[in-house]
Amino acid sequence: MEAFLTRDVAKAEGVLAADADVDRMLVDVFDELRAEMRRQPGVVDQCVSMMFFAKHVERLADHATNLAEMVVFLVRGEDVRHATRR
Repeated sequence: MEAFLTRDVAKAEGVLAADADVDRMLVDVFDELRAEMRRQPGVVDQCVSMMFFAKHVERLADHATNLAEMVVFLVRGEDVRHATRR
């Protein structure tokens, strides 16, 4: 939001760069939670809840990425959606 309000392309690009990291973290969290459910079947309900929470956080990061893409377009007129650098 700050990048949007201040039209700060550098901050927006930082958000864009972090998106792939957030996606990787989601995969790691899912892998860890699946492993924990295999080890301790009694924690399945809690782990499933944590998976939903992690997915929602990742989706929030996607929305932040969309805003960052809008900042770049607003300031530079450059469409960076679906860029291969991510």
